[in-house]
Amino acid sequence: MIKYVPKTHSIKKIILVGDYPPRQCGIATFNGDLYLNLRMLLPRADITVCTINETSEKFKYSPEVTIEIDKEDPESYIKAANLINQNADETIIIVQFEYGIYGGKLGIFLADFLDSLKCPVVTTLHTILDNPEPDMRTTTERVIDGSSLLVTLTSPSLNLFVKTYPSAKDKIITIEHGIHPVPYRLSSELKPEFGLEGREVMLTFGLLSRNKGIEHVIAALPKIIKKVPNLTYIIVGATHPDVIRHEGQSYRNQLKEQVKKLSITKHVRFVDGFLPVNEILKYIQAADIYVATSIDPRQAVSGTLSYALGTGRAVISTSFAQAKEIVSPEVGRIVPIADPDALSRAAIELFTDPSLLESMGRAAYAETRSMLWSNVADDYIRSLDQVASAASKDTGYYPEFNWDHLFAMSDGFGMLQFAKGSKPDPASGYTLDDNSRALQLVNHAYTAGLMSAPQCLELSNQYLQIIDICLAQKPTANYLSAKTKRPTRQNQVENLHDSMARAFYALQTASNAKLPMVRKRAKQILSILPIDLTNTEYIHATAQKLLGASSALSHGDESILPLVIKLARSLVKAYKANSTEDWHWFDSTMTYASGQLSASLIEAARVTGNKTYANIGLKSLEYLCSRCFMGQVYVPVGQDGWCSADGTRALFDQQAEDPFSMLQALESAYSLTGKDIYIKRAHKVFSWFMGNNLVGLRMYDDDNGGCKDGLKIQSTNKNEGAESTLSYLGARLIAERLRTEDSL
Repeated sequence: MIKYVPKTHSIKKIILVGDYPPRQCGIATFNGDLYLNLRMLLPRADITVCTINETSEKFKYSPEVTIEIDKEDPESYIKAANLINQNADETIIIVQFEYGIYGGKLGIFLADFLDSLKCPVVTTLHTILDNPEPDMRTTTERVIDGSSLLVTLTSPSLNLFVKTYPSAKDKIITIEHGIHPVPYRLSSELKPEFGLEGREVMLTFGLLSRNKGIEHVIAALPKIIKKVPNLTYIIVGATHPDVIRHEGQSYRNQLKEQVKKLSITKHVRFVDGFLPVNEILKYIQAADIYVATSIDPRQAVSGTLSYALGTGRAVISTSFAQAKEIVSPEVGRIVPIADPDALSRAAIELFTDPSLLESMGRAAYAETRSMLWSNVADDYIRSLDQVASAASKDTGYYPEFNWDHLFAMSDGFGMLQFAKGSKPDPASGYTLDDNSRALQLVNHAYTAGLMSAPQCLELSNQYLQIIDICLAQKPTANYLSAKTKRPTRQNQVENLHDSMARAFYALQTASNAKLPMVRKRAKQILSILPIDLTNTEYIHATAQKLLGASSALSHGDESILPLVIKLARSLVKAYKANSTEDWHWFDSTMTYASGQLSASLIEAARVTGNKTYANIGLKSLEYLCSRCFMGQVYVPVGQDGWCSADGTRALFDQQAEDPFSMLQALESAYSLTGKDIYIKRAHKVFSWFMGNNLVGLRMYDDDNGGCKDGLKIQSTNKNEGAESTLSYLGARLIAERLRTEDSL
């Protein structure tokens, strides 16, 4: 096993440069959302903001804003760079670049700022034009030179940028615009909140300016209303501050006058204001169709379009750059710019086919999970890692190993089952399951150099004691009372096959442990093991036994080969009996810890060389990934209904045992094939614990090394029991091994 060697030279400071709330600007909002999600994923890092102010503006910023630059003062940029350079060796900068927010001609002061910095810079490009004027090209080329890595928000933008600026080819990537985590909800659930019951609703939101093209939507409304008489079109958003400075509210007044002339006042609602994100999201969810109205065909990205798709709403969009990439026929319709007739036809088509409208919304929701802000921030961290690794540094994304909660849950007799919050619950008793998991964990940790010999031995003795007591019962037991240390009634009503098989797996691991005393006692218990190892009635138990038998075979126990073959053939048989053209699994339902089923066959293939085991193990893993990844975001099968061959699939509650088992399978697949795709997927699976999940909530407890017991639709189960904590720590060990492989 690979030794854990912590990197002593880490990036400790991340500074975001660009507009920042409370300034009312799309890039300010982007920067604010990125900050919050970086903060969640990197809670130990020093993340601050260097913001840009108009000379006349004075904002009251939140504490993370530590540097302010006067947009039109060139000296202000140099002073800021000199301040940042004081800690240049441990700092990385993330710049949001749009020509208008920086001073000098077309933002040239930003280039001077980058030239003065002595630390790496990752620059996000928000505006990309195919035929830049000379001054714009000069600024852009200097920004390219001053950046270690460049980020575009869409793939077409990347291709256009490289075509226009070939020097950027080797240091440019794509990271999508972020969206907020919201549960999927039908519009009918939100409409009453806004007095829209019984109405069909279209919506546009964003800061108003003349390039929005809202007048063309208003022009389309009379035709739509003839077919959809209960239509309401809602326009949400304040007028852009720059527009107000130059022309006041003339554009908004023009739109209102247009509505009045068309005699559709009762069908149009203006909501004037820079609304909080949660209120904007509710407005979008109350709509049936979101209309993206841009009249600029070169617009590289629209945060409003991303938000709409992310809430699960069908979209009608004009034909601008980002829309052409992400608005497929499955999620909406694209219409020509400034074409009211085409827009009205699209709206009528969707409103008159409710089933199509709903299916588009659900497809939009599923297809945009990679755009969750937690995943976007995770991608930025990976890009920072890429930049930092050139100097043998990292970002500290993977927490240092913390055994505090493990020690707290181990009370001297064994590992307790439950916790109340982060406090162990002594009354919860002990289980064979948890102590078997814990035995494996601490011995893997000791082998990797993460735990001292006395610590490992002390804990192993506790866990082996529980295993011995449980297996010595007649019949064998999984649950022991905290008070009597004897079996509880729960043993009489639950299927214990999984726990017995897990004990066998743990004992096989421990019988080859590094510490002689652990090896000796594990082998003693194995020699009198009261478990029918040949029983293959239960597929999860069979997988646990196969993992244990494969481990024994890999350590030279040739006598166990017949058992490996019998167990593997049983899983192959189950796969062939249940697999169809559209369902590649071992059972008619995909339930808990599914990754271990694939992992067990892959491990059997590794130790026997059997191609059938390898093919089915890898094929089932690929199918499992297809069901458990929504884009790049890992979404464990929920326990509230599981995942069935008929197509139904529960999203919640999600348990930590599931990502751990997926990591087991991915590590096995990488060991068998050497393919990097398994390492990349493993990182995303591990990031579930860090907060990169459907809800955007951190499962890992940074204070004590524990893990929340479950992820719910809008919250976590805050208890930190044995199973979830052991699953996290096991996942962290696998992530470390694969991270080491990834850096070789």
